[in-house]
Amino acid sequence: MRPGLISTFVRHPVAPNLAMGVMILAGVWALGQLTRQLLPAFELSIVNVQVVWQGASAEDVQLAVTQPLEDELRGLDLLEGIRSTSREGLGQVTLEYGEDVDMGRILDQVKERVAQVRNLPANAETPQVTLVPRNETVAKLVVTGPELSVIRPLVRGFERDLRGLGLAKIDVTGLPEQEIAIKLSGERLNELGLSLQEIAQRVRQTSSDVPAGSVGRAESARQLRSMDQARSVADFEDLPVAADEDGRLLTIRDIAEVERRGRSDQPLLYVNGSPAVELSVQRAESQDAIDVAGSMLAWVEKTRPGLPANVELLVYDEPWRLVDDRIDLIVENALGGLVLVVIALFVFLNGRVAFWVAVGIPVAIMAGLMALYLFGGSLNMISLFAMVMALGIVVDDAIVVGEDAVTRYQSGAKPLDAAEQAAYRMFGPVMAASLTTVAAFVPLMTLGGPGGAILFAIPLIMICVVLASLAECFLVLPGHLRHSLESSSRHAPSRLRLKIDTAYENFRCGVFRRWVTRAVEQRTTTMAIALGSFIVALGLLVGGRIEFTLFPQPDGDKVQAIVRFAAGTPEGRVRAFVDNARAALRQVEANSGEELIDLEVTKLGMDLRGTQASNVATMTVQFVPGDQRSLSNAEIIRLWRQGVPSAGGLESFFVLNTTGGPHGTDVELDLTGTDPEALKLAAIDVVEALRGITGVSGAADDMAWGKEQLIFELSPTGEAVGLTSETLGAQLRAAFEGELVQIYQDNGEEIEVRVLLTDQERNMLSALETLPVVLANGETVSLSDVARLSYQRGFETLKRSGGELAVQITADVDEDLNNNNAVRAILASEVLPEIVARDGVGSFSFGGDAESQGETLGDVGTALPLALLLIYIILAWVFESYLWPLAVLSVIPFGLVGALFGHWLLNVDLTLMSVFGLFGLIGIVINDSIILVSVFRELTAQGMDIKKAASEAAVRRSRAVILTSITTVFGVMPVLLETDLQAQFLRPLVTSLAFGLMFGTFIVLFLLPAILASLSAQRGRLDSIVRIFIRPATPDGPDRLL
Repeated sequence: MRPGLISTFVRHPVAPNLAMGVMILAGVWALGQLTRQLLPAFELSIVNVQVVWQGASAEDVQLAVTQPLEDELRGLDLLEGIRSTSREGLGQVTLEYGEDVDMGRILDQVKERVAQVRNLPANAETPQVTLVPRNETVAKLVVTGPELSVIRPLVRGFERDLRGLGLAKIDVTGLPEQEIAIKLSGERLNELGLSLQEIAQRVRQTSSDVPAGSVGRAESARQLRSMDQARSVADFEDLPVAADEDGRLLTIRDIAEVERRGRSDQPLLYVNGSPAVELSVQRAESQDAIDVAGSMLAWVEKTRPGLPANVELLVYDEPWRLVDDRIDLIVENALGGLVLVVIALFVFLNGRVAFWVAVGIPVAIMAGLMALYLFGGSLNMISLFAMVMALGIVVDDAIVVGEDAVTRYQSGAKPLDAAEQAAYRMFGPVMAASLTTVAAFVPLMTLGGPGGAILFAIPLIMICVVLASLAECFLVLPGHLRHSLESSSRHAPSRLRLKIDTAYENFRCGVFRRWVTRAVEQRTTTMAIALGSFIVALGLLVGGRIEFTLFPQPDGDKVQAIVRFAAGTPEGRVRAFVDNARAALRQVEANSGEELIDLEVTKLGMDLRGTQASNVATMTVQFVPGDQRSLSNAEIIRLWRQGVPSAGGLESFFVLNTTGGPHGTDVELDLTGTDPEALKLAAIDVVEALRGITGVSGAADDMAWGKEQLIFELSPTGEAVGLTSETLGAQLRAAFEGELVQIYQDNGEEIEVRVLLTDQERNMLSALETLPVVLANGETVSLSDVARLSYQRGFETLKRSGGELAVQITADVDEDLNNNNAVRAILASEVLPEIVARDGVGSFSFGGDAESQGETLGDVGTALPLALLLIYIILAWVFESYLWPLAVLSVIPFGLVGALFGHWLLNVDLTLMSVFGLFGLIGIVINDSIILVSVFRELTAQGMDIKKAASEAAVRRSRAVILTSITTVFGVMPVLLETDLQAQFLRPLVTSLAFGLMFGTFIVLFLLPAILASLSAQRGRLDSIVRIFIRPATPDGPDRLL
């Protein structure tokens, strides 16, 4: 008996089962704790600083609000990015931080800096500093009915109910915020000799609740207070404000019209043409998507029966279903892969041995789940696929040990000795193989950007599962092998087992031996063929036959259309165009002869970024699932565009296809400069160039022209009568934006009360010149008497990035017709050099997918050499040589050939998922090579001829190498053959692994023996080279170096 932990577990009657039970129980417990979601969370930590300045133009907001805030905040510690947006009445500064930052401290720091900004406009609201929560949409509910007045109370009740379910956030869209408008005509103000501001001040004074302290403390104390605040239209109409010439008291009812209504420029929602309100249900990062969806759907089913007639409660845009579908898809494929792996094991190994080798798979997977929980992971399509990827890899170690134990037992060793000796003999090579696999994946954990964050679970799980498999292989498996072999000794092998073993032995010692011997003897030809295949595969990549995309993008089940008219376009014209677009889409459905559309939601007055304006609209169309229709998203979009009629004032109508992968914008270009008009003209030219490129659609910029601006300037008369720009501006703002009197709560809604001009006067330009302006002495004059008006074209939104004025151009690319990288290359070489040479335009940079791709690929370029260096160090330690590791590493480039050919044959783009598959492929090919090189060195040490030793090593290890490849390929094969659209996200990784291993098996069994023979034949020359560079530490140093 050998002393040691392995012997203890082999001989102990219950220790292997106890160890296995602990690993399984840990995994089961972790499985109950892990949350389910579509993809791992990778959002940056974001702080928003927002300032409302009613009535201000985008230019004024940028100059007086966002730029001073930016200047103050730019020097904050740990800040990774700063952006600002200025639009009519609102300024926002966005601060981006990394994930591992104490956001509580950061939030306090930002608030302190904002408080130090003293030069913000006096009539701007107090800056609001908020931490953007990491919430994820689970689904959206829409309530439709005959009119909003019927829907409003229902929606407010639904909102309270849903919050009561513990949901993180409910965003309501399409329910305009309410206001009470006290509307006075200019003529009436002239008669009263009062300004709107004076009327507003009197309303404030007469409508307020005033606390007056406590009274009667010596007896029974009472609180003293007034309750005069008005809270309804009737209350405000009864407020006294002035006296007429006869001294009669005038109330608001006598001089103004009071109306409760929705605020202006609020978005309205329509579902299939009917008024509606949307409730977006969001979960917190720590909540399980499927559990949250289950609670929500149960509430929906409970609520629907009690709805009034003509009111519907619908559910759409359900990302949680994607989570559920993909989890089910991967679990089904995992089970299929597991069955195939087990079948392969039973074909190649003794039945009982195969069973215990297969048991190692769930044991290692359960340990991986526990590690995933400890590292704060979740169950998502990436982590689950890592488990699928591990199916074949985790049995590699067990196969090697089990196959060696069977070989020893068949050679006459006792079951106990066979199991124990196999474990000890294979400990070194298997440990080295496992460490090299770990070394291949460790650098991938350092990848930055969204891609690295999303795929972090793959190296994490692979490393944990490999290490767990290593523990299972030497602590659990040997004991089970002993009992299996003891049982086998009492039973004769079945006829099927004998036939399989005999057939394989005949193949291994016959045809296979002849092929390997020929490859070794004609090793120059063998290596030339391998080199030629490598050059061809590289040519496919360099020549553009294989394209690169950061992530695969399978079709989703919805598209979004964005409508933009010229600023100032009446809302009615926008709505008429949307109605025509909806009719055109329904015509596409009718012409197809099949059901295409599940639901259509229109948001009037809101774009995709949430910007509210009367000249924009968004149409979200949810299709029936892709496997239930013959037309693809791209085909529907093309037919829809062709059927939509043009309209006067229409600036853009483009349709975006949503996809099932982590999706940045296909083409995202940022132009920076100093002159907004120069940037806008440059953006227009870039958009036109994009529209001329094949496969590009939806090209647009985010720097829209705003409403035409009227610039007021005091005339000499106005200055003479004591007016200033500030006092005149305050009166104009009160007239057209309204003077805010008070805010009160009504059944959970915040109601603003404003005093302003009548709608007729506010909506007619002709009323502006006759607007009454109150002078300091109380007299009133017309605006035209004290000011001059001029016209100027402005911008709807101005953005800054990194301290510079910026405009962003975005576009979608149909991957069937073109490639994102090719489009960017055309822009960079043919369009942008002339653009950035213009005055007022500074530089350009690609964001979106390009930014993520550049960051991630840069990290991959660092990770690959690091992985190879770690593998080399491990191999040099194991082989006690500087040169033998090079023989093992030399097969890596040839192993990539199969992966590249697989992408070309299946017409699959290379993606970041493919790269992860290549790293996994490297680990497996290295593992197989280590075992073969170890056997080759043992045979040559025993005096066998070099050529014969190379051939014999391949023959002896053929079963382990072939079985390793088959189990890995079988483990991922169901995903490769899956026709479901959602499986396409994982297809590049599976293609790399499956095709790479199919080719890699031949590389290890045929090319590696040829390389070993060639390296050994040149041993003398290599000894000389080694002596030049390395001084041997021992007399036999040069021999040990090889």
